[in-house]
Amino acid sequence: MKKIMAFVLTLALVLAIPAFGFSGLGTDTVSGATIVSPALNPAVTSVTVSPAAATVTQGSTKQLTAAVVVVDGAAQTVSWTSTSSKVTVSGTGLVTVAADAPVAVYTLMAISTVDASKTGISTITVIAPVPVLTNLTAYNAALTAKVQTSFTTPSWTVYQTVVAANVVTTANTQAQVDAATLAIKTAQGSLVSAPVVTNPNDCDNIKDHHSSDQNDQDNDQNDQDNDQDKGDNSQKHHEQNNKGNHEGHNNGNHNDHGSDDGEQ
Repeated sequence: MKKIMAFVLTLALVLAIPAFGFSGLGTDTVSGATIVSPALNPAVTSVTVSPAAATVTQGSTKQLTAAVVVVDGAAQTVSWTSTSSKVTVSGTGLVTVAADAPVAVYTLMAISTVDASKTGISTITVIAPVPVLTNLTAYNAALTAKVQTSFTTPSWTVYQTVVAANVVTTANTQAQVDAATLAIKTAQGSLVSAPVVTNPNDCDNIKDHHSSDQNDQDNDQNDQDNDQDKGDNSQKHHEQNNKGNHEGHNNGNHNDHGSDDGEQ
């Protein structure tokens, strides 16, 4: 009876295989009957690229991925292509945009290695980089770091010459701003500190000292004037003496002539 049932089951399977599209043969380890195994038909259903669209700056990169849907264990590998040599894509989906790539839209494609008719695409929009604004923070900080009252006038004058030669604005490049900042900081190292007044009375003492110096100068001038006056008086006295002597001499001569006339 068991043999009859096994035969009937095997016959039923054999008759059912064509209806379901099965092919191939196998052996039922229980009954010992020969059975047919289903045939495999590997295929790719679809390929999808992610992201489907992206914006990439000149000189930058973008990673793409491909999702491949298959049946019956078909390979999920893809190959990549690009419409431009300026926007390339590697075997792993890494997009590289050249720095000189024209601003435009480019198409990149992932193609199934099993079925070339199954593809996925991504559109890459290339844009120019956004200009970086010049940062003047360090430059302005350097300019305000030193004040004139803290340094001697000669050294401050030299320092201001360096500052005037290194004026920059946001119109300059960051490299130019950094160079100007460095030049100013370097010049600050040559500034000579002014004398520090630690005692408030020192200010009065300094003023008194200056006044004393001025008085000394005035006294010296007065001494010079007095010496000059003495010299002038001496000169006048000498001239008066000479005049007196000359007049006395003339009077004596006149008297001598008078005596001579009387004798005659």
